Amino acid sequence: MSSLREAQKQLTRDMIVDRALELFTEKGYAATTIDEIAVAAGTTRATFYAHYPRVLT
Repeated sequence: MSSLREAQKQLTRDMIVDRALELFTEKGYAATTIDEIAVAAGTTRATFYAHYPRVLT
């Protein structure tokens, strides 16, 4: 059984992906920024990079 913290981390990751896909569909991949994804997911750029450290800006 995973801890509450692990469940929260997974929920945040899922929210980031869901919002990113919505923005990619709406604006296109190249026109979507990390900041827009983070705001749409209700988080920050730092949190985005904590979950996806290999993404290039």
